[in-house]
Amino acid sequence: MNLFGDSAPRVTWPKIWIGLLGILLCHFIALPQEDQINLLIEQRKFPEAEELLKSKIETIEKEHGKDHLASVPSLCQLADFYQRIYRTTDAQNCLDKALIICDTQAGPNQPETAKVLTSMANLKARQHAAVEARELYERALTIMESALGPNHLEVACILLCKQEFERNEGQYEQAKLTAQRALDIVTMAKGESDPYLLPYLNACACLHRAEAEFDKAEACCLSMLQIIKTAYGETDIRVAEHLSALSVLYRSQNKIIQAIKCMEQALEVAESNYGESDKKLVSYLKSLAELYEKAGRYSQARSLNERATKLRFNS
Repeated sequence: MNLFGDSAPRVTWPKIWIGLLGILLCHFIALPQEDQINLLIEQRKFPEAEELLKSKIETIEKEHGKDHLASVPSLCQLADFYQRIYRTTDAQNCLDKALIICDTQAGPNQPETAKVLTSMANLKARQHAAVEARELYERALTIMESALGPNHLEVACILLCKQEFERNEGQYEQAKLTAQRALDIVTMAKGESDPYLLPYLNACACLHRAEAEFDKAEACCLSMLQIIKTAYGETDIRVAEHLSALSVLYRSQNKIIQAIKCMEQALEVAESNYGESDKKLVSYLKSLAELYEKAGRYSQARSLNERATKLRFNS
């Protein structure tokens, strides 16, 4: 989920919030090898990632027997992987199998079933099957609210997925209500400074930005930045990523001075993480150079562009 969509300059919203299926898996079924699998996918090592996911299911089946409830989280994760690489038929087959297991072993009105239905809804949303997706989200919500109560964290997670679907369908007012309800649930459960809030704040920021409600978007972004600084430290690379995203928000409002300040801080944090001669700095340098040009600081912009060019071709 990118706060600024395709209009964002080179430094985009942190990868950690991109893809609600990944968020769903993270919140529902925190699997131990998820980071390794995500790394393989980022490296486009799809056969290795698929083999690792399938081996997890095989291990569970050897331990618990075929079609055991314990295999459902891994089936959902395999389905998520297939969606990422556009093998939607394989994804649907995994989810169909998971739903049959849930219905027969847990019952049709249990949280496990709601989780699978949410994954199915995400798949239908990705296929632009809006009617089916909406029905699946509503069914999942009804089951989860009935099983765990309306203010449970897992209800919030379904709402987070649902608001993304609504936003993509252009239903911004409904999406804002859905996202705000999800954020309220998480804030009530976790407080206002827990990193768990980050994807929920980001969802609200996305919607406020899309509706040109810049003050509200800025408030969400600043809250996210403060949470990250508190949780991970002032010099964590995530601070640089969020500062650069905040800079984009200011730039979209032509608040160039604020945008420059954020991007300068972002570059400083990035340099403290990567050193001064790493190619990862190029995007920060180019974005800051563009802002300097807009402010008429041409010599500084030229200097940054020259530095970026050297890093890009000489590193």
